[in-house]
Amino acid sequence: MKYRDPSTGNFRDLHVKVSDTLPIGAEIDYDGETVPDGWEEIAIANIIQAGITETITSTFNPEEKITLNKQINKIGTKLTLNNGNIVIGSGVSYVKISVNASPYLSTASSSKSYCRIRIMKNNNALSDSLSVRADNIINRPQLSIVNQIVQVQEGDKLSVHYYNNTSDLSSALESSGFWITVEVVE
Repeated sequence: MKYRDPSTGNFRDLHVKVSDTLPIGAEIDYDGETVPDGWEEIAIANIIQAGITETITSTFNPEEKITLNKQINKIGTKLTLNNGNIVIGSGVSYVKISVNASPYLSTASSSKSYCRIRIMKNNNALSDSLSVRADNIINRPQLSIVNQIVQVQEGDKLSVHYYNNTSDLSSALESSGFWITVEVVE
């Protein structure tokens, strides 16, 4: 077994007994296929964060899928970005999903207008954001869905849809104002 010496960054041989303690934050590299007795194996996180590369400008009436085309961060192999969706890999039963969108909104009418984001699994609605109303103004609301726990199976496709209730409400969703994070829970 080896550990990375935090002061030098080099790996050093490590000969330990179960009763030994290691420095806080020590990185351990174990060559075996089974965890030694008395040691605990810690699962590697599986997280993906995706977004869009260009500003989307549209009225989005009716609802329209946002094509996820930018992988922002990724840890692990159980989640992938494919064809504008986040695809669930094998051995995953539950994921935690968070979405953030901050579109620029403007409307030329006096009608009450709103927009929403919606998490979809295999094109079925899972959760909506709260509606945001705009009256003859330009504003930038924060639309969020946070820590939504969803049961999934291998091959499921997660996506985000966007909707304005009237065609006179225009939106500009910038890449810096939109992201989705999916994390394997079980």
